[in-house]
Amino acid sequence: MTEPATHVFLDYFRCPDHLAVFETAGDLPAEEGYFRFRDAICYGRQAVGAPAPRVNGSLVDVSRLATSDRAGSGCRSTCPRW
Repeated sequence: MTEPATHVFLDYFRCPDHLAVFETAGDLPAEEGYFRFRDAICYGRQAVGAPAPRVNGSLVDVSRLATSDRAGSGCRSTCPRW
């Protein structure tokens, strides 16, 4: 089954499924909250820092953890799950 983030990516870019492979880099905590991915405010679970219970000026920016690996026929992204 395709994850919601993958659906959004595929719908927006209109590319084949094999080009959108997203994974998390390890286990995620059960706690959800707000965090940043560059300028975007996100809500969900993430692997670095403590998520904030509300939007404020000190949200953790998880973009530094996102990586891309052009292996095989697609682009594999390893990033925090939101």
